[in-house]
Amino acid sequence: MKRSIDEAEQEIQAQALKLKDERPEDVGLFGLNVSQYKTRKHDCEMELEVLEASHLLDKAEWWRAEGSAHQEIYDPNYTGMKPRPYFSPQNKEVMWKLISDARRNRIKEWIDIISPVASVVISLLAFALAALALYLQLTRRI
Repeated sequence: MKRSIDEAEQEIQAQALKLKDERPEDVGLFGLNVSQYKTRKHDCEMELEVLEASHLLDKAEWWRAEGSAHQEIYDPNYTGMKPRPYFSPQNKEVMWKLISDARRNRIKEWIDIISPVASVVISLLAFALAALALYLQLTRRI
C-alpha cells in the first residue's frame, strides 16, 4: 500500500516535469490529473489507516484489552465502499497503550497461575531427592 502511494507521488512529479517541458500551454489540464492522483493517494493512505485500525482492533481483542479509543469514519462515497472506521494518530497511541497494558496484565495473570504450580513441582522434586538420599544412606550404598 505504501509502495502504491509512493508510486502515485512519483508519477505526479514525472508527469509535471514532462508536461511543463513538452506543452506549457496544457499546464491547466495537468491540474485535473494532479487532483486525480491526489485523490488516489488519499484513498491509498486511508486504506492503509483502515487496515491498521482493523489490525489494532484484532490485537486488542486477542489480548482482551478493556476500552477503546474513539474511531473516525472513512466514507469514500464515490467508490461505492461502505464507511469504515480508522484511528487518528492520537487515538492510535491510545490503542497501543491499551494493548500493551492488556498484554502486561495477561502475562501477569499467567505468572500468577504458573508460579505456585512451579514451586510445588520444585518442592516435590527436592523431597524426592531427599528421600532418595535417605534411602541410599540407610542401605549404606553411599
